[in-house]
Amino acid sequence: VKHLANLVNLTTLDLMESRIGDEGAKHFANLVNLTELNLYGNEIGDEGAKHLANLVNLTTLDLGMSKIGDEGAKYLTNLVNLTTLDLAWNQIGAEGAKQLANLVNLTTLDLESNQIGAEGAKQLANLVNLTTLGLELNGIGAEGASTLQI
Repeated sequence: VKHLANLVNLTTLDLMESRIGDEGAKHFANLVNLTELNLYGNEIGDEGAKHLANLVNLTTLDLGMSKIGDEGAKYLTNLVNLTTLDLAWNQIGAEGAKQLANLVNLTTLDLESNQIGAEGAKQLANLVNLTTLGLELNGIGAEGASTLQI
């Protein structure tokens, strides 16, 4: 993985289920031209998210089936150009949802199978540019659903 960091002109990288973890994620910080990154199923946690937050040109990021929690979600708010973010099957709660609500350019957000609950849904209602939102298996209940007025 560390040798991929030499590909400074790379714009798209797909390493789905490649077992890179937090250690591998730190090697991507120098890929400044990267706009699309798929790291689904790589067991990246909050420490890995911290390293990925340096990829300021990213528009699409898939970190589904990882170990991202509320702290990792906070780091990801540095990715101000993100339009598509997949964090399905992670460990994000209401506090993480609150942090993600700061990503004002997001049009697509998948948080399937996290633990955001009604409070997290309330926080996400502030993402006015969203066109696609996945909240399956988050326990948002009627209270959370009512905050997502269309």
